[in-house]
Amino acid sequence: MESPHSLNHVTRVGSNIIAAGTGFPGDILYLLNKCEALVDKYRLNFQQDMPVDEFVRQLSDLISLNTILKTVRPYNASIVVAGWDAMGYHLYLVDPDGRSTSWTAVTVGRHAAAANAEFEMDPLKMKNLSLKTARKMGVDTFQKRVSPDLNSLEMVWLKSVDNKIEVVYTPIEEIQSIAQSKM
Repeated sequence: MESPHSLNHVTRVGSNIIAAGTGFPGDILYLLNKCEALVDKYRLNFQQDMPVDEFVRQLSDLISLNTILKTVRPYNASIVVAGWDAMGYHLYLVDPDGRSTSWTAVTVGRHAAAANAEFEMDPLKMKNLSLKTARKMGVDTFQKRVSPDLNSLEMVWLKSVDNKIEVVYTPIEEIQSIAQSKM
């Protein structure tokens, strides 16, 4: 199921991992294809889903190595990785230089620093949010720090069903309803 208001930036790269990119479209597409290849190779070798931490490490190594060894420009893309495995839910940001950072909530793009500062204010509060509160906080932060226009906001959340990740896209109408609700 694809989000009706997205450009399909969120991509399932494995049964337990999704990824999204921001930056140069050609680099995003190339890296998302590499993500799928990493997951497929792991499944072929081990007959199981790739642990999210291992996936992020390999993706970071690939980006870092290509940045160091290539004689052309490095990748101009950041990749957000979310997934679930035996250790629980994970959310990472892999930067264009190959550095990866674990997050509870993350924003990418032009205004990411301001929005992420909002998420870092109270780490304990962030770890114990209900889904409803987290979605409201995300929409409010977007409107406050990025843009009052919600049409460019893409919001997904993950849930585990029979040890498989289900990606739930939030339609623009629901995002607008969340923005108007009171907490």
